[in-house]
Amino acid sequence: MFKKITTGFVIQDYDENGKCISQSFVAGDDVQFEDKNGNPLETDDGEKIERNHEYFPFDMVQPQTVEVVDFVSEYDDGSILVSPAKYDASTGQISDIHAIDINMTGMLSREFIIRRSGEEIEICLQCHEHTMKAVMLESVASKQSLEELKTCRGGCDND
Repeated sequence: MFKKITTGFVIQDYDENGKCISQSFVAGDDVQFEDKNGNPLETDDGEKIERNHEYFPFDMVQPQTVEVVDFVSEYDDGSILVSPAKYDASTGQISDIHAIDINMTGMLSREFIIRRSGEEIEICLQCHEHTMKAVMLESVASKQSLEELKTCRGGCDND
């Protein structure tokens, strides 16, 4: 058994909130080999010994972007349903919503998720599978100003 030690650099990408969203390792040219006890593999005159070995990629474990959230449905009659779901912050997709079979009399008026941090994020009322994002568009009333509109991160309202 032997160990291969590769010197290199780690590159990490962060979102606007300072959360790491991906990382990669860039290998340098300096490679050392050690035996199972951590001793360098060298010849008697100090030359490094390189071992033949299978190439194995330097894949790094990526940060988790999926979290458990509360999926909240509000109805115009005042009824509120809360069920657990999964939220992928990198795509805005909601999945694994635990359906509750209940006879509601009101009309659905709002859906949103509540993250563990307490942040509320609106859900698209067309697809019910993605969060909404704010976009700035030229105002219809005044071509010289912008207005903020909400659009589905899944693109269902962009058809």
